Amino acid sequence: MAVGIITLQLKEKPEKEKQQPQIPVQMPVAAEDNFSFSDNETEFSHLDSILPELEVAEEEHNESEITYPDYEVNGTVNYGDGLDEVRIAIIAPTMIQAKDFVCSMYCNMLSFVEGRDLSLYTRDHPTILLLSEAKQNLEMMATKPVGTAIRNNLTEYNNGMHTVTVGQTGNQTVSLDIHFLCGTYSDMSAVASAESVIVLLNFYDESMSAENVNSMVSMLGNRNINWVVSGFEGEKIYYSSDLTSPPPVALRKKIKEKFNVLTKKGDTLSYVQAYGGLIVTGREENEPVYGTVRDCRDYLPIGCEYPLVTALCDIAEHRSNKGAALALMENKVKEITKAKRTSPAWKEKYKEA
Repeated sequence: MAVGIITLQLKEKPEKEKQQPQIPVQMPVAAEDNFSFSDNETEFSHLDSILPELEVAEEEHNESEITYPDYEVNGTVNYGDGLDEVRIAIIAPTMIQAKDFVCSMYCNMLSFVEGRDLSLYTRDHPTILLLSEAKQNLEMMATKPVGTAIRNNLTEYNNGMHTVTVGQTGNQTVSLDIHFLCGTYSDMSAVASAESVIVLLNFYDESMSAENVNSMVSMLGNRNINWVVSGFEGEKIYYSSDLTSPPPVALRKKIKEKFNVLTKKGDTLSYVQAYGGLIVTGREENEPVYGTVRDCRDYLPIGCEYPLVTALCDIAEHRSNKGAALALMENKVKEITKAKRTSPAWKEKYKEA
C-alpha cells in the first residue's frame, strides 16, 4: 500500500507542472472588445465605441497625406456638410494643370489648418479620386531623369468641378463647402458662376506674354482676379514650407514685366511653387508636357494655400450676408496667416501709378 500511495503522488506532481508552465506564452492578453488593431497589425488603441471599418481608417490617417473620408455606397455625392458654400474658378493653360493646382492647394491647406481647430476633407467621390491620382502621378513624374519629356495621364473627373470642405473640428454644422470650377484659357465658362477667380500663369511658358494676359483681362471684365505665377522652380527652388523668405526681388520683377499683371483695382498676384521637382515645359494636344528640375526630385508644392485664402477673404468681403461658416473661415485664415509670419511679398496687390 505504501508503494502505491507514493506512486500516485509522483504522477500527480507532473500533471500540476503541466498546467503551470514556467515559460509564459508570448502573445498579448486577450482584449474585451475594446481594442482595434491598425492596418499594419502592429499597434492597437482604445475605441470609445464600435466604429465602422472606414471610420477607423480615417481616425488613423496621416495628416500629411490625402485623406479618404466616407462617401455613399451608391455613388451619389454627399454635399451639404456645412452651412454655406463658395464657388471658385481656377483657369489654367490646360484642364490638367488646373486639377494639378487643386491637388497642390489641398496638400498645402492640410498643413495650413493643422492644429488650428479646423478640419479639411472631401466627401466628393470624384475629388477623392482626383487627389489620389494627381498626387501619385506628380510624385512619380518628379523622379524621372532630367531632360525627359513627361506626359501626365491624369483623368478629367467630374467635368471640371471638385469639392472640398473646411470647417470647425468636431462641429460639421459650422463648415464650408468649397467648389472648384476648373477651366482653361480657351474655355472660361467656369467663371460665369464663380464668386472668385484664380488664373494660373506659367513663368516657364515662352508662348505666354503680356499681350495674352491683357486679352484675358478683357474677357474677364470687371472681375477681381488673383493671378498665380508658378514655374520659376528652374531659377528658385524651395525645400520647406517656411514662407518667411519670398522669391527674390529680381525674379519678381521679371515675372511682372513678362505678364504685366496688376493692371486694375482689386487684382492680386501670388507666387507659388506648384510642383517642386517639375516644371511644365509645353503643351501637346491640350495636355501639359513636364520636365524635371535638376535640383529637386520631389513633388513639393509650396504656398499654394494662399491663393485659396485670398479667394475666401475676397468672397467674405463682398458678400452682404457671410453666414456663420464663411465668417468663421475668414477670421480663422486671417489669424493663421498672421501667426505663420508669412512674408507679405508672396502676394502683391494692385497699386495706382
